[in-house]
Amino acid sequence: MRIKISLVTAAMLLSASLQSAALEVITNPTNNTHTLSISTLRSIFSMRMTQWPDGTPIRVFVMGDEEAHFDKNDRDGSETSEKLPPTKPYNHYAKMWTVDVLWEPIDQLILRAEFSRVDGTIFLSNLENPDLTQTDRRWNMLALLVSYSF
Repeated sequence: MRIKISLVTAAMLLSASLQSAALEVITNPTNNTHTLSISTLRSIFSMRMTQWPDGTPIRVFVMGDEEAHFDKNDRDGSETSEKLPPTKPYNHYAKMWTVDVLWEPIDQLILRAEFSRVDGTIFLSNLENPDLTQTDRRWNMLALLVSYSF
């Protein structure tokens, strides 16, 4: 069985709104578990379920990086910045690495913190950053979430 869950998907699994989405999950081929419910996935990613039914420890790996490019053939943004002066190469791409912590102290409450380290500014809005040449190439983002379901 294959289970493939990105960081964003994992976070969405833990929110209450993902009841009908199709997911692909990748496990070790020797694992005898063939189906996983949304409830089970929530338990795995919130660390309430730490072993498979046969007693094997569950090891969760979440890839926390994203990448975006204005032109997929110009991954460093240099050609695009020449065509669109006065922009800088880093205005045309972003590479992001994210660490995410989630805690569900009770079933109705989700507490989440996410820290991202970003190289490039393609994710930044022009409304808040009208002069992209004044932005920093490398920047950080911290997001906090408190969600209560009733």
